Amino acid sequence: MATVTELLTRAFKSARIVGDIDTPTSSMLSDALLDLNELVDTWNNERLFIYDIAQLGPYTLVNGTASYTIGSGATINVARPLQIEGAFTRTSSVDYGIEFRPVEWYQGLQQKAVAGRPQYCAYETAFANGKLWFWPTPDEAYSLYLVVQNQISSFASGGETVSLPAGYTRALRYSMACELS
Repeated sequence: MATVTELLTRAFKSARIVGDIDTPTSSMLSDALLDLNELVDTWNNERLFIYDIAQLGPYTLVNGTASYTIGSGATINVARPLQIEGAFTRTSSVDYGIEFRPVEWYQGLQQKAVAGRPQYCAYETAFANGKLWFWPTPDEAYSLYLVVQNQISSFASGGETVSLPAGYTRALRYSMACELS
């Protein structure tokens, strides 16, 4: 597996910014690392580039609480997902699906105080933390599981190993070559 510096050096060579026997300067590599992380951030917004769907949980839904924040340091403390693929509650090894609806649907509900096992959820992808609204409002503590798109992590340094599924390193190299040229 290549390091970030090796990936970026090959991108510079693919873009013909440096020759085959040359190496980019540390300043060039430092700037390219910022560009690489911006590229990864852009890819994370596209479902096409997401290679992994993960189940997270359990998280506790509290009796009488309909809304929860989700994100770093939030009520549900995980990296804020750009999209939630699914959700369910689990009781005694039995899963009960939760259907996602638009936020406008939840806002238009007239009877928000109805209590029961949550059947619907609206997800607002606000920044820095998103917000989940459940309906009916939980009538007891439920174990919540979320199915989310795992995002590609940003790279901290040039020495970090690039560990991605087959094809992603090449795609990053050629995308970076385009970015750099």
